[in-house]
Amino acid sequence: MRDCPMFATKGREGKQAPPSGLNSNAPKQNRFYALQTRGDQDSSPDVITDMLRVFQHDVYALLDPGASLSFVTPFMAMKFDLLPDVLSEPFSVSTHAGDCVVAKRVYRKCPVSLSHRVTFVDLVELDMLDFDFILASSDEVTSSESIPAPRNDDPTPLAGELNRWCAEGQWQIYRDAKMPTPIQVLPLSALDSQLFLRFTIEYLLVYKPSRHVLDKPAAVNRIKAALGRALVPYYPLAGRVRARTNGSAGLEVVCRAQGAAFIQAASDLTAKEFEGAPRHNTQWMKLLSLQVTDVLKGAPPLVVQLTWLSDGSATLGVGFNHCLCDGIGSAEFLNLFAELATGKQKFTELKRQVWNRYLMDPNIYNKRIYQQNHPEFKKVPDLCNFDSQFSQLAPTSVTFNRSRVNELKKLLTYNQSSCTSFEVLSAHIWKSWATSLNLPPNQTLKLLFTINIRNRVQPSLPIGYYGNRFVLGCAQSSARDLVEKGLGYTVGLVKRAKERVDDEYVKEVVELVSSNGTSPDSVGVLIMSQWSKLGLEKVDIGMGRPVEVGPVCCDRYCILLPVYDQKDSVKVNVAVPTSAVDKYLYLLNTTTTIGT
Repeated sequence: MRDCPMFATKGREGKQAPPSGLNSNAPKQNRFYALQTRGDQDSSPDVITDMLRVFQHDVYALLDPGASLSFVTPFMAMKFDLLPDVLSEPFSVSTHAGDCVVAKRVYRKCPVSLSHRVTFVDLVELDMLDFDFILASSDEVTSSESIPAPRNDDPTPLAGELNRWCAEGQWQIYRDAKMPTPIQVLPLSALDSQLFLRFTIEYLLVYKPSRHVLDKPAAVNRIKAALGRALVPYYPLAGRVRARTNGSAGLEVVCRAQGAAFIQAASDLTAKEFEGAPRHNTQWMKLLSLQVTDVLKGAPPLVVQLTWLSDGSATLGVGFNHCLCDGIGSAEFLNLFAELATGKQKFTELKRQVWNRYLMDPNIYNKRIYQQNHPEFKKVPDLCNFDSQFSQLAPTSVTFNRSRVNELKKLLTYNQSSCTSFEVLSAHIWKSWATSLNLPPNQTLKLLFTINIRNRVQPSLPIGYYGNRFVLGCAQSSARDLVEKGLGYTVGLVKRAKERVDDEYVKEVVELVSSNGTSPDSVGVLIMSQWSKLGLEKVDIGMGRPVEVGPVCCDRYCILLPVYDQKDSVKVNVAVPTSAVDKYLYLLNTTTTIGT
């Protein structure tokens, strides 16, 4: 999870003005009062202070009869379920003291409640002291239309849609006249609302267009239009996620077509630089530059950044709020988006996706006595200050083809056909990782990996359900046994962790996470996610299939990735402590350990 620059107030100049009064003979201009303290309003007969309500938030407001614009602080604006327009022509707001502040953002048509009457006001974002909000009340209040509007650079907009463009990115809001998106609040499930899912899934796809000269403006327009069309059936991805307001636990998404973010950028990188691991784990972070640290603070749930590389290639960075969808759901959206971009899918043929998040809520189950052990949620003793070992990380990337996986299977003494490629490869990775860390023999270690539950619950989840539909499988062992025993022992742990997950197990997890907010601990844990089975390698946005697929940042979580034009190969991507990286890579590339 990373910081979100849309909430940072950049480029503001000047300083706050001292108290000042109205001059009736002065020409009207955009201005504001910035009183030093709340007590200073007593010395100014021309202004009134009061508590107002903006959206559902109470604000301390200054009612200024001389101001021609209304203002809101960045801190208060963060709470709005609304994206700002970034003005194509920023303007200065002056004070009578001669100071000026540059205004760059405006929140349009915000509902303001005053004396039980609601009016809609355009709020300019501005740093202020002592007041959350300034409401203009003069006869010459600037209307929405007179504030500089963002350009619409899309030559082929859909009927009835609203486009927003800003210099730092393109905020897309699409509402097709034939398929309007509902205005509603949708509850997220207990699985969606888990504490450890409140972050952004970040994909990075690298493209090498076959054409020597690509019409970039046409490609951008095509991709923008496809993104907007895809957001019609997936309209919650254009909403905003927040904690439920009715006092119950869990999250909800406010759907008012607030928009997803589209950003266009350029970089001096080349496609070749993505063939291996990055030099450091955040090297490619700018390829998805809208950085979100808190997914509940009004950030768009979907961010798409198209970056043109110096060799004519391109990257597509995509961020999904994990509370809204899992890996499978996000990949389904990306493939629909790609088919719309290439014309393989017609907009008129789109089907609305299945919400039905109640299917993963505990209120549809009878209360039960837990029959299963759930080690994924149980803390283990920390014998070695475990997390501190991961302060300095070295990214790694190693490819396993079918031949190398079969070599690992031959090390097993029992029937090789009884174990899957994932089971043997994940066991080998976990064993190599644990051995390289030189941990105390009694340290308990866990391998947590995602298990798709769509067909493990009764009845099975419907096609089109794109919410979180996985639980964590947990293999657990002491460091001594993991290091000293053979690969067969580790494979057995992974197999049994998978076999435990059935309908009853899933229902217990749903009840556990909803009743006490339980979440996995990080001590002794390696988390593994299988992106190689999501279909990300098929996402063709009109530049061919991606030649590289991976995360934006290489972190301590292990991700299994698809390999371009090698259907049966898997790339293992994980960052390990710099002190252990050489030993880890040696062990991972060695397939001579005797199994048991």
